[in-house]
Amino acid sequence: MRYLMIAALILLGSAYVAPFAIAGKTAEKSFSVEVLKPDEPPIKGAQCYFGQQPKSGDILKGDWVSKMWMKIDGRLIEFTGKQSAEETVSQVEKKIWKQTFKASNATLRIDFVRTAEGDDTSAMEGTIKVRIGTKTKEFKVKGGCAA
Repeated sequence: MRYLMIAALILLGSAYVAPFAIAGKTAEKSFSVEVLKPDEPPIKGAQCYFGQQPKSGDILKGDWVSKMWMKIDGRLIEFTGKQSAEETVSQVEKKIWKQTFKASNATLRIDFVRTAEGDDTSAMEGTIKVRIGTKTKEFKVKGGCAA
């Protein structure tokens, strides 16, 4: 029986070796998302803040227009995104904010629902997904934006 198994492995060796070799070459290390310090990044004007619940600090900050920041593996990463005026108006009417932002080596997707609003403020909750290479992390967050 032992010789039969060895013969089978020799005959089918490439079918078994190739997946391990491919997996070994493409294996990527995971990444960590950290809480931003109160002054990270220095934003002037309108600002957005989002953190996990229970509130343990903000993991995502933005300028409410086209930029978002996260601290990934100890580095402050700036994401940029654009949205048409029509899409922005449509989302405001639907009380949602869905947008994709990109950095040189990462993608950020936000999917928020507006839960309250004031004159120059908006409270939101939802999910953020961060992708680096083939690794993705998703976070449920609450926060908002203010002018």
